[in-house]
Amino acid sequence: MRHFSDSNEDLVDELLLRYSQVGGIFTSKSSENKQKAHTFKQLAFVIYSQDLKNEEQLDNLLKKMTEGFKNPVKDREMRIQLFLLSRIIMLRLQPEWLAGALKKLWPHLLAELVSVFDVGPDRRDYWLTIEGIKIVELMSQLNIEDFQMNQWMFLFDGYGIDYNGSNPFPEKGNMNQAAAAQNQSPEWQELESWPDGGRKIEVFQPYMIKFMCNKSAFPDVED
Repeated sequence: MRHFSDSNEDLVDELLLRYSQVGGIFTSKSSENKQKAHTFKQLAFVIYSQDLKNEEQLDNLLKKMTEGFKNPVKDREMRIQLFLLSRIIMLRLQPEWLAGALKKLWPHLLAELVSVFDVGPDRRDYWLTIEGIKIVELMSQLNIEDFQMNQWMFLFDGYGIDYNGSNPFPEKGNMNQAAAAQNQSPEWQELESWPDGGRKIEVFQPYMIKFMCNKSAFPDVED
């Protein structure tokens, strides 16, 4: 594949042109979305196999991806392929190109991740959610600046804290252990002095915590 892509340097441009030509008077929206999703999959494969030639090519690619993210009637397959292509871009782009690309792509990618995660268990798509989790994992590992600013929405950053979906407060014992490990004196108040007398209150849970703590997060998937 490397030899083939090196001898066909215009593959990315050809695929981007094919994406623009998808559709027509006699083409249904469903068929058009499937063709575009397939083109995104091909682009991911080609970009994984060869480097982009220049920033103009990257800009054209980002425009097509932005159109895909903003498409109000995109289907499941297109969303999956957009997530895949986003991951390939993060892995293959040069650092200086990636920083600029994510400035344009991240707002749309963030909105898509929230729309995938922020649904009830009865409406959650397992494979689409898995693709979203892969994006979160990769961006966390790469320490991408744009993601770090919004990491609190997805990940729980804590050490030695027993956190579960039924109790919004960390366990006292584990809090003391965590503080002792860091040579700090724990600041702990009895539950009675907490808001509402220590009764269970609604608190925001990062999306990953919801999936880990709630066994019904994917009700249609067997253990």
